[in-house]
Amino acid sequence: MNILNENTAAPATTTAASATTPSPTPRSNFRLAKIALGFIARSSDAVLIAWAGRIITGLTGNANYPTTRPTLAEMEAARDTFVAAVATLDRGSAAVAKRDAARAPLEELLRLLALNVQQTAQGDRVILISSGYPLQKTRQPTGIPAAPQNLRLKQGKTGELIARCTAVPNALSYQWRSATSAAPLVFTSPDPTGKATCTIEGLTPGTQYIVQVRVVGRKGASDWSEAAVLFVN
Repeated sequence: MNILNENTAAPATTTAASATTPSPTPRSNFRLAKIALGFIARSSDAVLIAWAGRIITGLTGNANYPTTRPTLAEMEAARDTFVAAVATLDRGSAAVAKRDAARAPLEELLRLLALNVQQTAQGDRVILISSGYPLQKTRQPTGIPAAPQNLRLKQGKTGELIARCTAVPNALSYQWRSATSAAPLVFTSPDPTGKATCTIEGLTPGTQYIVQVRVVGRKGASDWSEAAVLFVN
């Protein structure tokens, strides 16, 4: 069966990248960031598998999370068991029971791992995003555009990735930023674009990157989007 690919995107225009380090965000803002866990119970089998994979990828080699409880090995084993159960699923009650029996441990491990991630990050939004978990949405001030949704990444040529999000009505420009999972607070920002697509170049092959996007409207900039993660070749 086909498993949902979180990293699929359409080709995008090319922009030049320039390294920047953002000003520190006030610590009070960090404390507001929390993980959203609704996806665990509500997602289809394919989407849950994709989320688990994204979280495992986000935490693997992530300097912010040198150890996790449960371990990533336990997560990978539970995900692999669930993938195997879904792959053999048919209309028979025995196969459905096997699928359900494999899904329950994966859901429980995702919840336990979320508690560990939340405790380790201490509400730091950027560090939480680097874990691969989705965050709870925050309210935007009146007139400020909402953060872009459905950010997807795709491998481009060697050392580049292609990013795309859902277009935001009345957006004047899109601002993109990327960082490695090993240094998630040090961002590289290409020039803003007028479209909901961007090609980020000059990346290091064999490195995992975190990407976010926000839009600028007539009354200011949106929050940064949820992060997308891609291992760049």
